Amino acid sequence: MKIERKVFPMIRKMMALVLSLMLTLCGVANAETMVGAWQIREEDWTPEQNPDATAAFVKAMEGMLGVEYEMIACLGSQVVQGVNYCVLCRTTVVAPDGETGYVLAYVYEDLTGSAEITDIVDIDFGAEAEDDLLGGWTVNMDDPALSANEDACGAYDRAMEGFVGVAYHPVAYLGNQVVAGNQYCVLCTGCVTAPDCEPFLALVYVYNDLEGNAEISDIVELGVGDASDADEPEAQNVEISDPFSQVETLEDAAEKTGFPLIVGDAPAEHPDMVIRVLADSMIEVLFVNAENETEEALDEAYRVRKGIGGEDISGDCTLCDNVEEITVNGCTVAPKGNGDA
Repeated sequence: MKIERKVFPMIRKMMALVLSLMLTLCGVANAETMVGAWQIREEDWTPEQNPDATAAFVKAMEGMLGVEYEMIACLGSQVVQGVNYCVLCRTTVVAPDGETGYVLAYVYEDLTGSAEITDIVDIDFGAEAEDDLLGGWTVNMDDPALSANEDACGAYDRAMEGFVGVAYHPVAYLGNQVVAGNQYCVLCTGCVTAPDCEPFLALVYVYNDLEGNAEISDIVELGVGDASDADEPEAQNVEISDPFSQVETLEDAAEKTGFPLIVGDAPAEHPDMVIRVLADSMIEVLFVNAENETEEALDEAYRVRKGIGGEDISGDCTLCDNVEEITVNGCTVAPKGNGDA
């Protein structure tokens, strides 16, 4: 497939973007930083460099099941009645061959140190790109640092040669699309090269053809905190897409997945079972008390999962002090907990 390199239209597009950003972002020139304003980090994004944000993220994620969230970077913060953090996460649905991706997770930590997730926004970088090229996008599941990905880093550096007006700093390499060459998506912070302009987040798309020529194919600015209330954050129940479907009996679950699950008797205080399946790869049974169910949550004692393969399918992101492996009837299990648990 032949892809025409349209140099002059691209230059016009970049200059239009620069002028637009200078008009919108420099409107805050000479303004002082105010309480409630988002502060985007231009460097020092790693979890190790942001211990307060990392601690809040870990607290907020305790008990989150179904999807694993790996903190990649702290992108910014907002001082309110406490602090809001915008965190880049890599996600994996807890199931064999679970779907992967990247999201912006918003963490609110109040003045007492309690933390919660207030919003989770998918970064659908494949859909954002303005292209009609063939080939699906592949999520980068290796080291997200651009410098650790030689091909993507080289293409980015070549595409940025001579680029003026806005300074972009790569935060993470998110993924690529194989076309007649490669297209790469890099999350960056950007700042118009003018006095007092505020940094922002953007997805920078780089196209590298088969001859090694690279160019910026698109730049999409990402809004930060659009859904948050800077004056008074309110507690929210974050809706995360549920990959499971509910069935009536364990026999129904076995029919859908192709394998059975045998569970013991339910505890007296939680006599009811909720049975769910994940495509053809997992069965999950929750022991609950239906009489105590509310709109917000189930009264759950514990859950049992069975899946294909040997990977961890617990979906429990809680960091525990006590982790061990024991063998029961030829099966290896890994109980974990904190304190005496």
